[in-house]
Amino acid sequence: MINAGVTGFKCFLIHSGVDEFPHVTVTDLHAAMKQLQGTGSVLLFHAETEVQQPNGGDEDPCEYSTFLRSRPDIMELEAIDTITQLCLQYQVRCHIVHLSSAQPLKLIQAARQAGAPITVETTHHYLTLSAEHIPHGATQFKCCPPIRGLANQEQLWSALKEGQIDMVVSDHSPCTPDLKRLDSGDFSQAWGGISSLQFGLSLFWTLASKKGFSLPDMLTPYLGSQLQGEVYATIVRGKIVYKQGSFSSQPLGKHLLLCQPKTQASL
Repeated sequence: MINAGVTGFKCFLIHSGVDEFPHVTVTDLHAAMKQLQGTGSVLLFHAETEVQQPNGGDEDPCEYSTFLRSRPDIMELEAIDTITQLCLQYQVRCHIVHLSSAQPLKLIQAARQAGAPITVETTHHYLTLSAEHIPHGATQFKCCPPIRGLANQEQLWSALKEGQIDMVVSDHSPCTPDLKRLDSGDFSQAWGGISSLQFGLSLFWTLASKKGFSLPDMLTPYLGSQLQGEVYATIVRGKIVYKQGSFSSQPLGKHLLLCQPKTQASL
């Protein structure tokens, strides 16, 4: 697969929520790391692992606090502890996707200082949403790892500013409304994912601009790349709407409505 052009591989250390995408074991990871040594490829991790937890008893599944207690920080902490050790041992590039807990950041920093080629990202929803403000039964807020508290969020922002977090991503995970179980409000049964790709820039800049970030701080995976060519002008029906940084004073576009063809021949 690497020879065919695949540049990286993602794995879950916990049930992915989709049966056809099973999680890996530590034994699997040792085998994968040996295969990836020297290839320059990267192994990406959903960094949560199962931990022993007390029985939830009769806790209300529609309360966000119930769901949050089911995915404590220790799940990320233990997963990342395993990842950093393997990364150091095999020197294979590793990347932690959608970090929600600030607690493992010390582990990641220590591993980097010891020579581990490891990177980490967080997401817009972890930087903008907080557990304290999620209403009863509001399953549209469910994602894994979960949205945590305000104190944790401030730690993520500080880590981002200090360069401990490498990038902010959308972790775009949409689903049909029925999968969110909006009718029942049951967090235990709802799809775990948030649709946010379309709001990413605005979500980040709304808060980042208030926290002392500047436009050059906007993270991009293309930072430092040498590119050839740029958009010089955009023309709509023969009229220039954009040219070298200047836009038309009046919008000239029109809505394009999707219409069903009247006959097969009209296709």
